[in-house]
Amino acid sequence: MLLSRVSILGATGLSSGVVLWAAVQLALFRTKLRAHADTERQLQQAKNAADEANRAKSDFLAVMSHEIRTPLNAVMGFAKLLSETRLEESQRGYISTITSEGERLGSLINDILDLTKIEGGQLSLERLPFAPAETAHEVLRLLSARALEKKVDLRFEAQLAGPLLLAGDPLRFRQIILNLVDNAIKFTPGGAVTVFLSWTAPEGTDPRGRLFVRVRDTGIGIPAEKQKSLFQMFMQADSSTTRNYGGTGLGLAICQRLVHLMGGEITVNSEPAKGSEFMFWLSLPIVALPERSEEEIQSDPPFARRLRVLIVDDMETNRFLLQVFLRRHGFEPDIAKGGAEAVQLAAANPYDAILMDLQMPEVDGYTAAQLIRAAELPGQHTPIIALTASIAKGTREKCLAAGMDEYLSKPLDLDKFKRVLRRLISAAHATQSG
Repeated sequence: MLLSRVSILGATGLSSGVVLWAAVQLALFRTKLRAHADTERQLQQAKNAADEANRAKSDFLAVMSHEIRTPLNAVMGFAKLLSETRLEESQRGYISTITSEGERLGSLINDILDLTKIEGGQLSLERLPFAPAETAHEVLRLLSARALEKKVDLRFEAQLAGPLLLAGDPLRFRQIILNLVDNAIKFTPGGAVTVFLSWTAPEGTDPRGRLFVRVRDTGIGIPAEKQKSLFQMFMQADSSTTRNYGGTGLGLAICQRLVHLMGGEITVNSEPAKGSEFMFWLSLPIVALPERSEEEIQSDPPFARRLRVLIVDDMETNRFLLQVFLRRHGFEPDIAKGGAEAVQLAAANPYDAILMDLQMPEVDGYTAAQLIRAAELPGQHTPIIALTASIAKGTREKCLAAGMDEYLSKPLDLDKFKRVLRRLISAAHATQSG
């Protein structure tokens, strides 16, 4: 009987212990769940804060880009116009310096914005025909004055088995080579910088071959322990590099990211005092361009009359630059200081083209273009070209959706602008006469 009672008490005590242990474990589990929920909430709040900071950064960079590009457009444009006048040799040297340094400033702005787009996954690549040898020649011509100033010999070698035309993003390909050659010149106090191109043809059913690009210099070289950090943002081989040679440390970071976006790889081989060689490859298909017609081959055919163009911009310097440029090339410019005035003038006058700024007070360029299009008679179509300092993603698409025909960013390439203007006017005349 006593044994039976002890057994019952033992069983009861054991049962109570199990219940107590389970209760403690449940309480601990609930505490962990609450802690986990708190952690999840904190992580979400941190993510939201980071997303908001990224949006704020992107907005800030877009605004700053616009504010810098607008005056830079006037500086570069008037330097171009001044270079086409009679100048003394020393004055021509001053203009050349203004132009080259302005281009470097524009390139720096582009680098910062490109890096922001790449890091945010917002950079999209084009697929257009381009000739890599021509691109390399163009880059070397562009940097020849700077190389001459530093007593650096620029060289080009190609093993391409004849003319080579590939499908890819020509602008980004040019940007990579430009950064690499510019970098090589910067760190070569005297000697040579050589660009090598080679091509491995496609094999089997694969339509893609491999384009290899090497940029070799005889400059200061890079220590082995510093080479791993070269492609990081804002990094240079030594803290004294910026003081001695300048630069932001963005160029190589952008090159690496662009090459990776294009499905390739970039490497470096260097020794101190023996120079450096940067090599990258891209996998691209060969293409062939259609033959150009006789009409397309003819350049700058004369128009039968003096063409009338409406300039729409709220900035006086931009209006003045376009006025001078258009008059110099045989156009008759009119001025509108805002979108509302542009709509009124377009309704009252037959213009051959309209140059439309986008960011204007009251009536912006998008709205003005829509109103102008809505008021046009059947069969009438005046070319509208957006000229803007904004290069935010989707700007071009928004311009086309508003009824504009083309989009050019500031600072303007005036030669390209003239070609686009003449092409659109010619197309509009051909359509209306037909």
